[in-house]
Amino acid sequence: MMTNWIGIFGVMGTILTDNGGEFSSDEMREVASILNVKVYTTAGESPFQNGLCERVHAITDTMLMKLEADYRQVNNQSLLCWANMARNSLQMWNGFSSHQLVFGLNPNLPNILKDTLPALEGRTSSEEFAKHLNILHDSRKAYIQSESDERIRRALRSKIRATVLMVFYKRD
Repeated sequence: MMTNWIGIFGVMGTILTDNGGEFSSDEMREVASILNVKVYTTAGESPFQNGLCERVHAITDTMLMKLEADYRQVNNQSLLCWANMARNSLQMWNGFSSHQLVFGLNPNLPNILKDTLPALEGRTSSEEFAKHLNILHDSRKAYIQSESDERIRRALRSKIRATVLMVFYKRD
């Protein structure tokens, strides 16, 4: 949290977590107290409240598995960074990407719509740079494939909980 969020974006106002032990610990309460961060948790024994988070996690896991199969020599941290960049810049919420909602604009990533020569040639003398560009493009492909993954679709259909909540109140 310190290096990958606060070190880059600054201190957040609130954190919403599930009731996992890593979040409901004395250390987390102390950190939140020192940083003046409010910590909210979803109800215990109710994973359906974390559905959106779990769905995003499943899509990212699927992307990561596809990237790991193609790039065995690349460390998982680099693959995860590119998978998150692809997901955050492609996934839309009411017409806006996650990246756009946080930063106010979409990232400027290399693509055929904006690139001109020499960028369109797609050649470089640096193997490391070429590897990152290939991972970037493949992670975007993996996101599109994962987004329509039939396994995830089946899983979402099988665990539907339909509840009816009725609230009665008395008017004067």
